[in-house]
Amino acid sequence: MNLACIDIGSNSLHIIVYKLRKGDISVLARYDKTLRLGSQENQIQKKDGMYLKDSAVKKIVKMVKDFKTIADLFGAEIRAIATSAMREACNGKDIAKKIYKDTGIQVEIITSEQEGHFAYIGAVYSLELARKDVTVIDIGGELRPLLDRQVVVRRHVLQRPNIALEVSAEGRPNWILAPRPPDSGIIVRDVVA
Repeated sequence: MNLACIDIGSNSLHIIVYKLRKGDISVLARYDKTLRLGSQENQIQKKDGMYLKDSAVKKIVKMVKDFKTIADLFGAEIRAIATSAMREACNGKDIAKKIYKDTGIQVEIITSEQEGHFAYIGAVYSLELARKDVTVIDIGGELRPLLDRQVVVRRHVLQRPNIALEVSAEGRPNWILAPRPPDSGIIVRDVVA
């Protein structure tokens, strides 16, 4: 069985086509395109919240059509998810309906918790870390600009958390970057929010 996974993220859109065999998964094809849906250039603020612009919606639909062509070449079943940009957009559900209407692909807009879980599972298994104690940090497309400076973690005491840093449609973050006392074990330097 071949499976095509489409990820409509805040920074880019991805497709990976897998060949699934008993006890084995191999990658047949992969492609991604940076669209920066989480950026202001692709968003518009209205009275009731943030919307993805029509120009961004057209780009998304075109990419999903292209991804469908790739999946069809491999005879792959398609699973498509959308993350932060569509989840936060007031028109996210309407975009998912348009994608379905134009491509026949059902897009599931997943929660931040599901997104964190998938990131963890994907990192652990793709890096063959399933039987080791690991810390997985998924910085995602929207957080990368915050990390243009050095961030040092000297020690941690986290047990399988799913941490989702997001900014609501109203512009309120669900997190705060604040100085930590030296004995906390976490040092953050030169981070500008």
